Amino acid sequence: MIDEKSNNRVDFNHHQLGIIDFFDKHANHWENYTSTDIISRAEKLLDLVTINTGDTVLDVGCGIGVLIPYLTKRIGEKGVLIEVDISSKMLQVGMKKTHRENIYWLTADGHFLPLKTESTNVVICYAVFPHFTNKDIAIKEISRVLKPGGILGICHSHSSIEINKIHKNIGGIVENHCIPEISKIKNWCENSGMEISHYQDGENGYLLIAVKKHPLEFLEPNTES
Repeated sequence: MIDEKSNNRVDFNHHQLGIIDFFDKHANHWENYTSTDIISRAEKLLDLVTINTGDTVLDVGCGIGVLIPYLTKRIGEKGVLIEVDISSKMLQVGMKKTHRENIYWLTADGHFLPLKTESTNVVICYAVFPHFTNKDIAIKEISRVLKPGGILGICHSHSSIEINKIHKNIGGIVENHCIPEISKIKNWCENSGMEISHYQDGENGYLLIAVKKHPLEFLEPNTES
């Protein structure tokens, strides 16, 4: 599951260092930016994502772990939850709140995950996708760690228009962090061996579900008679 031989050294550029600094500075009071209603909206959306008891779930950009109660309930005691964030401060806050044997905490960049290939059943990206500096690379890396038939869920408690507006208003390092057009994400998923199975973007929030294809699905159909 976790690739202990992985050299997860990443040379961050100036913008990425700014992102880390932004979230490190907000970690201790991150709960002030969320609410029970916001989390409930996310959970209602994520109910549409197939998560089975015993699954290994990767929560990329987990922050302080706001989805932990929900995700651990769905995977049960036999499941494994891997909490990953680029901000070590965020993880430190989360670890103080949660102590469970089936949760692993990793400080890592979503573009370079220190996990073995085809080691996870589900990858959740809640409220993080706009912050990936190279979204196509991030999707390829997510596809790599997913098992064939595995599921990616990109989720926000608000619509893409609202999310993009929020980041614009915050300004600074996140000013231009936006959710791209669905056509771009569809292309990135297809190039990474995944197919979008569900998409919604409106007043009830944003949810994109993509499924990693099985190897045989990549073969062109034989049209010869």
